[in-house]
Order: sequence, then C-alpha cells, then structure tokens
Amino acid sequence: MSQDQVSGAPGAGAGSDGGSSRGSGSAPRVGAVPGPGTASDAGAGGARRRGAAPASKTVGDFVARVPAGMVRGPVRRAVSREALPGRAGVRQEPVLSAVAVAVWDIAAEEGPWLARKYAALSMLWDDPGEGPESGGDCHALIAAEALRVKGPRAAREIDDGHRAVVNYPGCLTRLEEAGFPASWFEDMLRWTRRLRGEFQRGIDEVVAGWDLRITAESFARNLRALVAWAESLQEATECLAPGMMEGL
Repeated sequence: MSQDQVSGAPGAGAGSDGGSSRGSGSAPRVGAVPGPGTASDAGAGGARRRGAAPASKTVGDFVARVPAGMVRGPVRRAVSREALPGRAGVRQEPVLSAVAVAVWDIAAEEGPWLARKYAALSMLWDDPGEGPESGGDCHALIAAEALRVKGPRAAREIDDGHRAVVNYPGCLTRLEEAGFPASWFEDMLRWTRRLRGEFQRGIDEVVAGWDLRITAESFARNLRALVAWAESLQEATECLAPGMMEGL
C-alpha cells in the first residue's frame, strides 16, 4: 500500500480535502452535447444513460476478487488546491502561489471539458460487427474534420469516447465533476485497451471508489498494478465458458 494511503472508506475526489478541485463552491457541470435526443439526454450524463452497460455478475465477481491491497482508502496527506503552495515550496511567495493555484484551476477545468468531448464522440461510435453499412467511415471522417486530426487518430478518439461512456461511467462522473484529473483518465483508457469490456467495467468500479487526492506517481503505480492483475485474470479466463470466472 502506498504511503499516501491508509485503509478505510473512499474519500473525496481529486480536487480538495472535501469536494471539488476548485477552491470554493460546487464543481462546474458540463453543458449539453449537440446531437439527437431530448434535453434530458444532454451532456455526459445523458450519454451514459443511453450507452452505459449495467453492472453484470461478471463485474461483481471481478470486484470481489480484487486484492485488498488494491482497494485504496483515504490518503494521509491529501493533494489539494489549498495544500498546493506548500507542496510546491512557494508558500512564502505570493506571486508564485497565485500562479500555482491558477494553473490548478485551469487543469481542473479540463475534466468537465473532456467528459463533454467523450460524450459527443460516443455518439459517432458504430459496432464493428455491423459491417460497412454501419456508417463507421463517415463517422470517423466527421470526427477527423471536427477535431482536425488524421483518420486513425479520429477512430481512436471515437473508441475512447465509447469506452468512457459504456465501460467507465463511475470514473466519467468524477471526471465530469472535476474530481478526476483529465490526464489520469486518458492514461486509464490507454492502459486498459487490451482488457475486455467486463474487465474495464470492473476497473471502473474499483477506481471510481479511490480517494484521488494523491500524487500522479501514486495514481500511476496503483492503476498499473490493478491493470496488470486484471490482465493476468483475463488471460486465465480466456479459455473458460461465460460465467465460469468465479470458479477459478
């Protein structure tokens, strides 16, 4: 277990000791995402309601099998907006302290923005099994033109949006509320590409309960350990019939 953490119930999000990553008030909410549907379907929350898969018995089995050392409790020394000047060694320098807090606030705003982006991109995803009639090429072109990136990058972005909405609803909620650093969420999507959907949803169940007021190094170490364990479990279950995972 990391020295940042002790056992116990999950704490607050990444932003501060008790709430959002902003200094005061509630975290910013995302706006509506253009696309079909009613007003209640707008934004990342609406995309989750349309696409997120319900928790399955397999996901429950995964979560129940996670080693106790990977269930992260509240941290001892929280990384927060308030503690930032001291951690950065600029508490006695007002100008640099103000700059540090300003950069923190700008970074915090990236989470809701990324959640909106994934919610919109998820609307362009097509099941590869549906064949060429699914409209995937057209949708990839839309993403490429809108994001001003090349086709392969656009296709990855669409896939990330789909996985964020369908497989990571818990973490996406925290991202939307500025409680999950955007770069950490992107790392999680990248590091879990090789996992099947039910294992990704298991990762979401676990990580959404972590106290994220930790250093980037601690988060990367904890997540890599969890992903490595999940990959080994997936390899062990690949030859089993569905529903036999708990019998290992």
